[in-house]
Amino acid sequence: MNNQLVRVYGSVASIPREICLPLEVISECVLPDVIASIGALDNPETAFELDAAVDLHISGNCVSVYPKMELGPRGYEHYIIDHAVPHALTHIGKYVLHAAALSKGGKGVLLLGASGAGKSSLCAHLIKNGWQALGDDAVGLAVEGNTCVMHPAYPGLRLHPGDTTTELLAASTESDGNTEAVDGNLFAGVAGLVAEYGYKTRVNITETSFQSSSHAAQVVILLGQDENFRATRIGSVELCAALTGSMFFPAAENIKAIERLQLVSSFATKLSGHKIDYPRTLQGLDEMSQWLETNISSSGV
Repeated sequence: MNNQLVRVYGSVASIPREICLPLEVISECVLPDVIASIGALDNPETAFELDAAVDLHISGNCVSVYPKMELGPRGYEHYIIDHAVPHALTHIGKYVLHAAALSKGGKGVLLLGASGAGKSSLCAHLIKNGWQALGDDAVGLAVEGNTCVMHPAYPGLRLHPGDTTTELLAASTESDGNTEAVDGNLFAGVAGLVAEYGYKTRVNITETSFQSSSHAAQVVILLGQDENFRATRIGSVELCAALTGSMFFPAAENIKAIERLQLVSSFATKLSGHKIDYPRTLQGLDEMSQWLETNISSSGV
C-alpha cells in the first residue's frame, strides 16, 4: 500500500500518498490510528451510503471510500480526509465534531451548524479579525483532565460561491494548475474546487491564520438562521443534543453509541453554549465578531 502518515484531528492517519492537502506529514515510524484507502473492503463491519457519490466501508481501524460515480483527485482528497478519516476515528472511540474551531488570546470557540449554515464564511471573517482557525468544518475533540481540547484539522477553508466573505478575501477565479494570491498575510491563495463535481472553492490559509497545535475550548456557538441578531444562552441538555447531532458517527453497535453519548455528556459539562442568529451580511459578520470579542474570555462566557 503506497500510503503516507499524517497527523489530523489529533490522531495519526495512514492515507494514500497522492493526497496533496496541506497536512502535517509524520516521518517517524508509528502505528496509525486509522488506515484509509479507496475501493471495497472485504466483509466490512460497517458499510453505509455517505451520499450519492460514495459509500464508506469500515472494519476495525480501516476505512475505505467506495465510489459509485467517477471521482477526480480532488474528490478523493475530500472524501478521504473530510469524511472517511473522521468517521473511522469515531468508530474506534475517538470524537470528531462537524464544526469550525477557532482560537484567540486563550479563547477557544466551536461553531456548530449544518452544511451551508455559514461556518466557513464566519471562520474566514474571524481570521481577518485576528483569530486562528483549527478547522472550518471538522475538529478533533477530547477531554483532558478538566478541559475540553480541540485538535486541528488542516489549514484551509471551503467557501460557497457568492459567500459574503469572498468580498473580504478579494478572491479571483482559479484555472487548473494556477493558484492566485488572495491576502498574502492571512490567505495563501485560491486552490480550486473542493471536488471536481462540486461548487465549493478551497482557499488555503497561512501559518499566521492556522492554529496548528491543540487548544482548549470554552464555548460552543450554534449558528441560527434568523436574520435578526440575537444571542441566547442554551442549557446542557440542548448543548448535548447539538454536540451529538454534529458528530461523525457511522452506524455502529448500540454499546458504541452509548459510549459516544457518555463522552458527549462529559463535553457538555465543560463547555458553555449559545445560539446566535445573525444576518449573513458583512454587517452581520461584524456583529458576530464583536459579540465574540466582548462576551468570551479564556475562562468561558
